Formats: sequence, structure tokens, C-alpha cells
Amino acid sequence: LQLCLPDAPERAYASAEIHHATSVKEARQLALDHASVAMVLLDLNLPDGSGLATMLAIRESYPDSAIIVLTGFEDVGLAVEALRAGAQNYLTKDEIDPSRLGMTLRFAIERQQFIHRLRKADRDVQERDRRSHAITEHSADLLTIRDAHGNVMYESSVKRKLLGYGLDEVDAPTGFDLVHPDDVDATRDVFEAALRAPGVPIKLTGRFLRKDGSIIHVKGHMTNLLEVPEVQGVVSNVHDVTELVEAHERLRSS
Repeated sequence: LQLCLPDAPERAYASAEIHHATSVKEARQLALDHASVAMVLLDLNLPDGSGLATMLAIRESYPDSAIIVLTGFEDVGLAVEALRAGAQNYLTKDEIDPSRLGMTLRFAIERQQFIHRLRKADRDVQERDRRSHAITEHSADLLTIRDAHGNVMYESSVKRKLLGYGLDEVDAPTGFDLVHPDDVDATRDVFEAALRAPGVPIKLTGRFLRKDGSIIHVKGHMTNLLEVPEVQGVVSNVHDVTELVEAHERLRSS
């Protein structure tokens, strides 16, 4: 039973288009856009299906439609199962009249529209979480995001603090300027390699200079995420491995 698009205004009810099917198979094969069906008025006892199986079959073909079960069987258990399976309402044929049926149809569509809005809101929240995760999963102690020309778009506050710079030091060096002079060329080579291989993490090792002149050894990856809408940059994601490197040096010395 096609009344209107799920999100159509109420005035569309007056020009409803109704389709009739005598079996589950026929309902599935109706030549119409199933997503546009606002409501299905369903008899559970059909030639090719009965009981909850009918409800589940129609639910599969019309997942976005409000479904009202209309049956001659007064079975409370079946009614509960149908409602749990997604039916908006459950009516027996001997308890309805035109006035009640009209009200039931309208309320079912309105509830279904509300469900659609909730689902959309949930998808929006998940999308925001996904965007946040897209940044977070590429985060590390020393995080830098550059544009396609190598200019710094973002540098983590943790990185600045670890290198001895305050957040209010606007003249503090950024990007490649923080890299040890002997490692700048190698770091730029990794950047160029990342540009040529979008989405592929390119191994990055090197050294940073702290404000006091001491050295921090880092290890991680650089990844071209310029095409990822939530990032749109080349992410340098490295960790401070100074203690590990120094431990190896002491081991070699001994």
C-alpha cells in the first residue's frame, strides 16, 4: 500500500496511490520504488506465507515503510512478535471501523517518519564520530598535518610541549624547521613519496631538535590523506623513541 514518500508532507496523503498484492511474491515484484512506500497494510495469512514469516518477508522488502498488521487471528503472542519485528501496529479485522483505521494509518506513518528522523540523527552522530576517528587513528605524540606543498596546517600541542615550546610562542619554528638539519632532506623525501602513494603509510624515522638544542629521536609514518574529506592533508604520525635509541647506544658501547 503506497501512500506517499516517508518524509512527504501530510497533504500528500490526499493523493495517495494504492497498490494491491495478493501474495508476498507479488508484493515483492510490484513495479514501484519500494523506498517510496510509506505504509504497508498487511494480512499475515497469505497463499505463500503465514504468521510472523509473512511479516519478516515484507519487512525485508519494505524496510523503510510503516507496517500495520491486519489479521483475523486474535493472537496476543503473535501480535507482540510482530511489533518486536518492526510492525507499527497490530489490528484484528473485527475491531476496526473506517474512522479508527484512518487514524491508525496516519499515526503509523507519523511514527515511521519520527523513526526516520531518529535514524538520520544517529547517522549524523556516527558520521561526526567517524570524522573524529579519522584524525584520532592517525594521531601520536608528535602529530603534524601538511598541505600538498608541505606547509603546516596543524601541529599538536603535545608536540610543541615535548619540544620545549609554549602554545603562546607564535614565532616558534614549525614543520620541517623542527627537524634536525641532517634529517631534513630525508624527511622531505618521505613527504614526496607519500604524495605519490595516497593512503599508503610511508615509514618515517629521524630526529627533532628541542628548544634547548637537545635531540629527540622519532619513528612512525607519513600518510597522504589529502583525499580524505575529514583530514585533507599529509599526516606525519610519529612517536618519541629517544629512550629506546639511547638504550641501544649504551648497549653497543658496553
